[in-house]
Amino acid sequence: KDKAWFWGAANRNTIRVGIIGFLKAGAPRGSRSIDDLETDLSALNNQNFKLNYQAAAGHRSTFLYNRGDKIRNSRGASLTTRLPATTRQRGPNNYYRAQHQWTVSNQLLLDGQYSYYDAGFILDFHADELATVQRLRYVDQNDLDDRSGTYSNNIRPQSEARLDGNYYLANLFGGDHATKFGVRWRSTPYETISKSGGGALVRIRASGQNEVDIIRDGDTSRDMWEYSAYFNDSYKRGRGTINWGIRFDRQQDRAVATHIPANPVLPDLLPAITFNGAESGVAYNDFSPRFAVTFDLNGDGRSVVKTSAARYYGLGIGTAGVLSPTGTTTLSYFWNDLNGDLFVQRDEILFSRGFR
Repeated sequence: KDKAWFWGAANRNTIRVGIIGFLKAGAPRGSRSIDDLETDLSALNNQNFKLNYQAAAGHRSTFLYNRGDKIRNSRGASLTTRLPATTRQRGPNNYYRAQHQWTVSNQLLLDGQYSYYDAGFILDFHADELATVQRLRYVDQNDLDDRSGTYSNNIRPQSEARLDGNYYLANLFGGDHATKFGVRWRSTPYETISKSGGGALVRIRASGQNEVDIIRDGDTSRDMWEYSAYFNDSYKRGRGTINWGIRFDRQQDRAVATHIPANPVLPDLLPAITFNGAESGVAYNDFSPRFAVTFDLNGDGRSVVKTSAARYYGLGIGTAGVLSPTGTTTLSYFWNDLNGDLFVQRDEILFSRGFR
């Protein structure tokens, strides 16, 4: 009592929509019943919890937790994307933040916090067994996709720690000063893993000029760090106020070690790759000045003249991403389906015609 306060909530939205043109197994052919349609499920799950605790006068701690998840079982289904070529989506993201405020005196307030967010999402094959099944596309049927799809795993955790302060100082140099200052560290690595069913995309044309893309998986990973510090002073004297400050940001990143397997169809031309990581050797060190003047012409707040100047630099600039050689690679050929099974074998690829 009088020290702790908490709040929590949870909700779930479950949306089921029948997909036109796709009937459930066992449904009568030509059925028009909504109950016989395959379901495109969208489930939204969210949970939240917050706790405030004041152990003593001048000290207040806060803990926040938030979880969000979006689930889809047939993302992308349409008249030109059959169910096996759709993807399952999931992405439970958890966000944690711990914060402590300390009122040191009636002039100084300090605020420290740390947060972690395991952001990201997965677009998976419609069924696990489709990972080894080659994709199939009918070009003359509006690029109808059938048989299998793609996989994409997007891993994007974020960590941040910061300390901010406010300090008020009266009667210095003939006026009052309200200062703000702080330091910050932030880490935003990301990794993207890409796969194509069976390592191949077969394209069927009515003309008989069939084609195939041989695709090796991709896995790119990068770390990025930002370090920041700032100071700002608002000096008020009479009818005039001067705001000035400076901010420093340092950014750097690197390509992280990764490994991708060989393509199952052409392992000699698209072999496995092990990448040991690389440093770009580039770091951004940016100083951003701020300056502004405000003057109350009549002293009643009705007519105020303001002028300001500042410089800003972009954050989140990466340089090491281009150093990674493990992105998705595609070799495209003409193809003759000798046995008529709509799956590509090595001896069916027309290497003599070169790359398509």
